[in-house]
Amino acid sequence: MPKTNEAKIEPEVAPMPEITIESKKEPTKTPIIKSKRWLRYDFKQNEIVDQSKALAQNIERVATLDSELDSIKATYKAKIGSAESHITLLSQAVNKGYEMRDIECITEMHAPKNGWKTTSRVDTGEIVETEKMDAHEMQEQLPLGGDADDDDDDGSESEGE
Repeated sequence: MPKTNEAKIEPEVAPMPEITIESKKEPTKTPIIKSKRWLRYDFKQNEIVDQSKALAQNIERVATLDSELDSIKATYKAKIGSAESHITLLSQAVNKGYEMRDIECITEMHAPKNGWKTTSRVDTGEIVETEKMDAHEMQEQLPLGGDADDDDDDGSESEGE
């Protein structure tokens, strides 16, 4: 290759200016404080479905509890009514000073005289009434010999009566 007098020109590169970074102090950290605030939260679709199910269950529970309450109220209303009835009976007895009861009595035939009967209380011996005997009562029972029904000779009533 022939040598030419051409000078090779190299582009001159400008020197890079030196940048000096001043050393800064470490940046001051601002404090971060965690807290909670009462803010709006939009539910996700699955949360709405879950809450809808919970709502329906609670509505059903309230209906069941209301039904149970009505039943309990009815039961207690009946109990109160019963107690009030008892109070009424007791107050009447106290105000009158007595009440009517079934009292065991005995009736003596042909007393105080023939054809009359006298009924007396067993508990006090008080005579309740004296009255004429009716025709049926005037008929005397004659003992019949050999009858199976004639077990009790004392004239008392049988156990079945």
